[in-house]
Amino acid sequence: MRTNIYKTLFLIVVLLSLVSCAKDEMELNKGMNELVLTVANVTSVLDVQGADNEALKLIWTTGNNAGTGAAISYTLEMAKTENNYSAGTADSLGKEITSCSFTQQEISQVLVNKLGCTPGYEVEIKARIIATVSDPSVAQQQSEITFTITPFNPITETLYLIGDATPNGWNADNATAMNQVSGTTGLYKWTGDLQKGSFKLITTLGAFLPSYNKASDNTLIYRVSDSDPDPDPPFSIEETGKYRITVNLIALSISIEKLVVNKPPYSTVYFVGSFNNWSFSEMTQDPINPFIFRYGVVLNWVADGEFKFGTASGIFDNMYHPTVSNAPYTHQLVTMDASEDNKWAIKESECGVAYKMALDITPDEEKFVMKKFTPYTGIWMVGDATSANWTLDDAVAMEQAVDVYTYTWTGNLSAGLLKFTCDKQSDWMGAWFMASESDKELLPVTDEVITCVDKSISGNGDIDRKWSVKTTGNYTITINQLTEKMTVVKN
Repeated sequence: MRTNIYKTLFLIVVLLSLVSCAKDEMELNKGMNELVLTVANVTSVLDVQGADNEALKLIWTTGNNAGTGAAISYTLEMAKTENNYSAGTADSLGKEITSCSFTQQEISQVLVNKLGCTPGYEVEIKARIIATVSDPSVAQQQSEITFTITPFNPITETLYLIGDATPNGWNADNATAMNQVSGTTGLYKWTGDLQKGSFKLITTLGAFLPSYNKASDNTLIYRVSDSDPDPDPPFSIEETGKYRITVNLIALSISIEKLVVNKPPYSTVYFVGSFNNWSFSEMTQDPINPFIFRYGVVLNWVADGEFKFGTASGIFDNMYHPTVSNAPYTHQLVTMDASEDNKWAIKESECGVAYKMALDITPDEEKFVMKKFTPYTGIWMVGDATSANWTLDDAVAMEQAVDVYTYTWTGNLSAGLLKFTCDKQSDWMGAWFMASESDKELLPVTDEVITCVDKSISGNGDIDRKWSVKTTGNYTITINQLTEKMTVVKN
């Protein structure tokens, strides 16, 4: 009995060894297979209504590495049949890839934007796959096919609000970006504050055309040139408030919904990552917009360089993630979907400097903005509560304290108003530290959240919130421009 068991175990080990060897040989030794490219699927006439449906799928055999065991990498090229491939596209696909597919929107973008094809007209396209073996002794292999296809005019991948109802007015260079809904071509959403007034939609910063305007039936009409009809009036906002705008560029529909939003879904948000050993560092809730949480910090390199955002201290559920893995810090799209534990990733070369982060958790409009921060080289006080009164040239200088971000001042204040300038810009349209509300009383406080307002940015010019000194006396004021917090001591 025991002998039979040993024989059985020996046979299993031998079989497993044979399977393992066969697998390695299959993966590494491609033999002399011919590289063959095939069209597995093609939709001849593309339709914008099916923008997210598959339109083209190409498949190919592995090709061969002449038995060297060397890796094979693939490059897919496309061009009009009458052109050279140098006038077309070339995409390096990497290793172990034997197929490539495009949605109707994706292939239309390639054909129209990159190959110069005309929307609505049939075109013959040639495609070739190139197999390159890492062993230079093996020659490069190619296989080519042709197909005919009729593209449509691709849907824009950017959309902006512009108008006196929007945060940045009619300034096309600083129009308000809408958020593209991931996975659905042509669907955009935006949630925010609108003023009484009007707006329309543009596709490109700095350009008033192409635009989407209001049609007579309250749908969208697309305008690409000055010769196109210019519908009037634009979309109208009758009452100032918070709104959600949803736009479907395929259906040419728009929804404008006034919201009753009283408070954000979470009252605290935490920075969590390798930079703080995966502990939870509480962010600062914006005193003006409670849906925005801010964090200013110098990021020194730590292995992995990853981070995300938590909503409860010490709990790794209900966290805000980027929509892709290893997202660069410039990636703004945010999700709470934890099915994939995506994180933002900072490179070592990007560390050692200060950053300011802002996470907006407005439902359906979550957004993350992170920028390097260069500290201002001075902070000054101005106002009739100070000895400078309202003479900017005489503004009272604060002194740099423990680091380049912290400034402090001790002295007498009179009853009156004051605010803080970061650049003493002569037209008063520079950067300022301001109170969270107009005429906020200056009281002894520790780490009060203040706001940095750059009045040179369109839409900020009229913001002017000052502190009000009610009690004359001697004060010590400390401002940290990185964390945007202020401490006041009455001596």
